Amino acid sequence: MDTTGGWRMAGMEVPLLSTDSIEWRQVSVPSSSSISTANATNHPLAKDFASCCAIGNPPSYLIWKTSITQSNLLEILELRGHEEMSRIGLRLIFPDALFPFAFICKDESNFASGNHLVLYTLTISGVAYLIRLRNNFDYGTSSLVPTNEVLEYNTQTQPHYGAITTVAATAGYLLIGRSDGSIGCFQLGVIDPSASGFFCEMMLVFRLWGILSRMFDVLGDKLSRQAYPGLSYPPKVEPETSSFAV
Repeated sequence: MDTTGGWRMAGMEVPLLSTDSIEWRQVSVPSSSSISTANATNHPLAKDFASCCAIGNPPSYLIWKTSITQSNLLEILELRGHEEMSRIGLRLIFPDALFPFAFICKDESNFASGNHLVLYTLTISGVAYLIRLRNNFDYGTSSLVPTNEVLEYNTQTQPHYGAITTVAATAGYLLIGRSDGSIGCFQLGVIDPSASGFFCEMMLVFRLWGILSRMFDVLGDKLSRQAYPGLSYPPKVEPETSSFAV
């Protein structure tokens, strides 16, 4: 699962080739959302950020990059260790500023059609995108990603309690973490957004697990006292917890 946080490999930055030698294919992403922060260069979440996703065996490396000066632009470049480096890159222009996150994986559902990759990304305003990327980034003369290759969902329509702080994804799932500790799981591209099960509030799962954990602690303590009644037990100290209203 890819995420905006966690451990990252350290290394030295070296130029692969001049960007002047790359043929950038630039297309815009259609959107039905009216929310726009495309020029939010001063937004605390907009930043220069880059990472990569490894796909296949032998692997291909999809390098992606966001920019604070062009916060609605996502650049993607594919490197193949077993082939000559591709000199074709993709620039996706979104109608809104992007969260510094992207996840690219193999598109199993659409593999036979020639679109072998799928991209997950999120805007700062909370609009999630699933985009089926064309092989070799070949969009012909079109300046727009076809609407039937884009799935858009405004996550702000779901109940939320805090600002978005982190994003993670794996094939078929997009997870959004918020400042209040809640985590929303969206089965983007797997289940229709109007269907039951598309969205899951993970905080409820954690609450239930916390309750069950405390129940098992109490039950285990009682069983131990019944099995060994002659032993002396120190007073049980409950861990410090925070409370919240439902």
